[in-house]
Amino acid sequence: MEHPSAAALSGSAERVFHHTGGTAKTGARPWPALVLVAAFWIARAVPRAAGATMFAQFMTQMAASAVLVLGFLGWWTFHRRIPRGEKLAGWGALVGGGVAAGFLAPAQGGFALALASVPWVFTLWGLWALVAARLSPAARRPALVLALLAPWSAFLLIRFEGVTGDARPVMHWRWTPTSEQVYLEERAREAAAEPAPVVTASVAEAEWPGFRGPDRSGEARGVHLATDWDAHPPKLLWRRKVGPAWSSLALAGERLLTQEQRGETEAVLCLDASTGRELWSHLETARFEDEQGGPGPRATPSIADGRVFALGATGRLHALDLVTGERVWTRDVAAESKATLPIWGFASSPLVVGGRVIVFAGGDAETSLRAYDAGTGEPVWQGPGGADSYSSPQTFELEGATQLLFAANDGLRAVDPATGALLWRFAPEAHGMLPPCLQPHAAGPGRFLVAGEGGTTALEVRREGEGWRATELWSSRALKPTFDDFVLHAGFLYGFDAGIFCCVDASSGERRWKEGRYGYGQVLLVPDAEALLVAAEDGEAVLLAADPGGPRELGRFQAITGKTWNHPVIAGGRLFLRNGEELASYALVDPASER
Repeated sequence: MEHPSAAALSGSAERVFHHTGGTAKTGARPWPALVLVAAFWIARAVPRAAGATMFAQFMTQMAASAVLVLGFLGWWTFHRRIPRGEKLAGWGALVGGGVAAGFLAPAQGGFALALASVPWVFTLWGLWALVAARLSPAARRPALVLALLAPWSAFLLIRFEGVTGDARPVMHWRWTPTSEQVYLEERAREAAAEPAPVVTASVAEAEWPGFRGPDRSGEARGVHLATDWDAHPPKLLWRRKVGPAWSSLALAGERLLTQEQRGETEAVLCLDASTGRELWSHLETARFEDEQGGPGPRATPSIADGRVFALGATGRLHALDLVTGERVWTRDVAAESKATLPIWGFASSPLVVGGRVIVFAGGDAETSLRAYDAGTGEPVWQGPGGADSYSSPQTFELEGATQLLFAANDGLRAVDPATGALLWRFAPEAHGMLPPCLQPHAAGPGRFLVAGEGGTTALEVRREGEGWRATELWSSRALKPTFDDFVLHAGFLYGFDAGIFCCVDASSGERRWKEGRYGYGQVLLVPDAEALLVAAEDGEAVLLAADPGGPRELGRFQAITGKTWNHPVIAGGRLFLRNGEELASYALVDPASER
């Protein structure tokens, strides 16, 4: 009788051991999966901790996710020690759960759902691989399916409402109403209970005529405020809910202008600045929404000559009567420029200069800047504005000539505001991957600063014969803002470098300090108080000293709640701050008034 070989006996014993639920040699070793999972979370955490730019963090997360998914699935598919039935169960739960989640998730899901859920799916998969060797064959497969379906199922209970500045999903329980729904319900109740407001016929000069103030520099001049907020805290005057939008505010007398989304309607909204009560609203059937920023208009209205000029997120430009809100004229600038809708909507705040309204309309790079007659809305000129931008036109005086500067995807250019003719063009080396969202800053006669997530560049512009020549003075990565703006005071820049507040020498680009994690917020300069008002991303108002020697907080308080990317306004002794949920007004104490 022939005896079985040792190898045969060993194989038989191993099969019996598997069948009886032993813990040795049951499937693949889990360490490749665990290494991939750990590498993903490290790659996600390190750029954020190191202060990398928003774009760098996002791209790192995308690359780490791709490596995790491809590496994990390769290990799972081709490892010989994973039984075929478990492989099929894993693939089935992954694909089936993902497809079901895609169909069943709220409308805001999509990309945000994948961004948030996929890492957790593979993390639980890796943990299953760690404990699978201790499970019986009968228990391993159900445990695997449960581990993969659990995160998909959990995320079906969540609604995604965009992302923070560093690309973290903003999540709420699916069954809770959105802030927009709460606002619309509140409006319906108020409309049924209150009579329509009486609109007076007074028109005052605009103290804060539009985006970032009178000259778009982000400075609140002539403002004297108490810098000790412990002794003299800002006093809440009123607070109200608003519809979603990333618009800022404009102020003329007691008329406060902004934009918001109301369901399928965009609204230009005029409020009583002293009470927050609505005076009038102009409604237009339009809705824009993206998965990062959410719904609502992006641009800020401009006030000039008794009229309001507002650009909606889908590219419709309105001229309205400041007193009544009645339409004077409307142009569909996107249709006229044959532009496709930008990823984050039209965000260029209209500029009114020389009786013309100038906006970025997209489309052909050589005709994307468009000017319209402020009185009639008739086209006046079209000029080179680049192919892609979320910046706004701005005028500067240069050697006695008024020039309109505009930052686009291919650099900074200047045009004649009367004709749209190109005067000069400059492409900084420190260019980012994202289209510009910020304004150029004047840094002295003939000197300008342009910044984005690629860094900051200083240039000098001089006449050269019949034309102009722009020359780079320095370029630095010490300040890399994205949509969170910066200001210039006494030779120093103050702003957000990848979400961390910092100070940079405007003469050299050398960083003086970097401290203060306020998220991706906005900053406003109060030069007479030698202070900076920071609107933090979480809705806090923070007062800082404009001091190149080091960061000094003078006070802070929670002004509004919710994600705050909107630019703050200080005018008439009051702070106005809004986001996509709330708008509030605070009285700022003037030390002189208390003497």
